[in-house]
Amino acid sequence: MNVIRFPGGRGPSDRSKVVNLAVHLKQRLISFVVAGGMRPLFVESIEDNEVEFSDEDERIEFTDWFIFEWEDVDGSTTIERFLSSNDDLATNEREMLQAWNDGSIENIFRVADLRGGFVEFGDAFGNLYRAVPTSCETDDLGFEIGDVVSTRILPVGDFYVLSGIQKRFDVDGSEILDPDVTDSETEDELAELLAEERRLTENEVDHLLEYDVRDFKEGTLGRFAREYLDRIFETLPEQDYEAEARALDALVTFNDEIGPDRPNDLRGDDILEFFALWYPRQWHDLDDGSAKNALTSIRRFLRYLDTVLGTSVGTEYVRDVLPQLYDLPRCVKATSILVATGQDRDTEEALDSLIDGTATDVSDIIEGIFDVSGVDASTVTLSSPPFNPEDYPGEPTAFVVQVPDAAVGLVAIGDFVECIVVEIAGTWSLAGVRGVYPSAARAFLSRAEPG
Repeated sequence: MNVIRFPGGRGPSDRSKVVNLAVHLKQRLISFVVAGGMRPLFVESIEDNEVEFSDEDERIEFTDWFIFEWEDVDGSTTIERFLSSNDDLATNEREMLQAWNDGSIENIFRVADLRGGFVEFGDAFGNLYRAVPTSCETDDLGFEIGDVVSTRILPVGDFYVLSGIQKRFDVDGSEILDPDVTDSETEDELAELLAEERRLTENEVDHLLEYDVRDFKEGTLGRFAREYLDRIFETLPEQDYEAEARALDALVTFNDEIGPDRPNDLRGDDILEFFALWYPRQWHDLDDGSAKNALTSIRRFLRYLDTVLGTSVGTEYVRDVLPQLYDLPRCVKATSILVATGQDRDTEEALDSLIDGTATDVSDIIEGIFDVSGVDASTVTLSSPPFNPEDYPGEPTAFVVQVPDAAVGLVAIGDFVECIVVEIAGTWSLAGVRGVYPSAARAFLSRAEPG
């Protein structure tokens, strides 16, 4: 289960088991590189890069780079070669290795928090990552909130493990090579070094070093969602907990794309746009039951935000937003059916014929967000543009289309449908449905880009 698709998340209850698996796989990768099938290419890479190791840390750092970033001329990685060379790997081992191949992160971070055995890193863009070391306890790292750390982190479930060497810089940007010895490296030199390595641009490094760690402590919406899930983890059955997590995952994703930068700036109108337009259009978990659960889950989370931040978004949601979303579950169900049904064979052929230039019976094809101005059993009348006498004093253009039997009664007057309509031999057909939105979406349609 992907609990919240933002960096970090709640670590599983059997964290030590997952970390032990990560340690085991990392050791096998190291052996594969320095003494196994990859050794000739590893040695060749050392020679090609003219690397001379002055100490063991440099050797570890280069080996870590070779495991997670090296590619051959065909784009094949070390981990991909390891996967293809080891048939004995269990399913969970293969999944973890593939996650490393796709999602290892080498970066510099601010230490944003230290709690619960985790070190919480913030990057230059405000993302947060929870990580643990594999060779010692978190307290033994010597990190302090505000430190700048250069390291690699690897995803394991819903958190990360540290990999390679951790270089710590104090708040002035000087590297700490030893607890009793402070190097004189400056912030400018650090920025130049990391820019040369193409890890961050100099501006990004400057932003990170100048970033007030108190801003990290204030947190993102994702961080508050994670903390809320931590609080309720022991109180809910697994199925209910997963439903809460999916709903919050959707809200956090929406907020990252459209919402305000700070959680205390979240308002009722943001939540209305989320549910009325974004949720049925974007979210993967589309059915009327999940929509009902999401309405309740978001209410509980917003009340939590009101408590911890002193905001009133939870109150606005119950008072102003929920009454406008009574028809959301119906619209979400209509969306799921129409998207799953797709377009009929005639419409597919019509679209193909338009592309390849052989269109014969196709008179017109229009893409947009249409107002549902009439419903008669399985026949639905779509108006373009969305009918609003104040904006469009003339009569709207009407398209009469059929909806599948499964969707009869689920599309109502006042809804909006984002789709393609195609005229074939004088008959309009529905195609490429992206979403059915409740009437509350009207205020936000100008922000929607069809397609």
